[in-house]
Amino acid sequence: MKKQAFDFKALGEALRADTQAFLDSYATKYPGDGPIQAFCLYFDASMDATGLVLPQRAVNQEAEVAIDDVASWYQYADHVQGPLSDATQELFEAYQEVLEDDDVDEDKLVAQFKQMVHTIIHQLSFDQVTKADDFIYFADGMDDVYEQWKETIPAPLLKKHFGI
Repeated sequence: MKKQAFDFKALGEALRADTQAFLDSYATKYPGDGPIQAFCLYFDASMDATGLVLPQRAVNQEAEVAIDDVASWYQYADHVQGPLSDATQELFEAYQEVLEDDDVDEDKLVAQFKQMVHTIIHQLSFDQVTKADDFIYFADGMDDVYEQWKETIPAPLLKKHFGI
């Protein structure tokens, strides 16, 4: 019996809601971080996704945190990663189970996951975030090639932060 398609709409909405709540409350919870330099919806298409913020304070410190190296953002502080609700965690676990099914077209599923990420990044609002003047936001894959990562970054800021 063939399994039903995974509900990326439900996962995407849950991830978007959790991420938006994290963004909207960040300045209030961590006022000492100052303006946010960058946001990344950081994902592994075979596992999960998370929202990460990079405070300007982290860039200014000698913590070896770089805007163009999202993995380094974790070195600043524990609170830069957005929490996920239990419901979102359960959806990610269900996604992983579907991905492990031998009868599933993994490439198609990963492509759908990346499309979900692409949709979410364009739905987030940064109105409640205290932003640096050259704030950027984007999505990026931990292990996956994600060609759309730079589409939300204006060309001058791509050059400034990434050298391209």
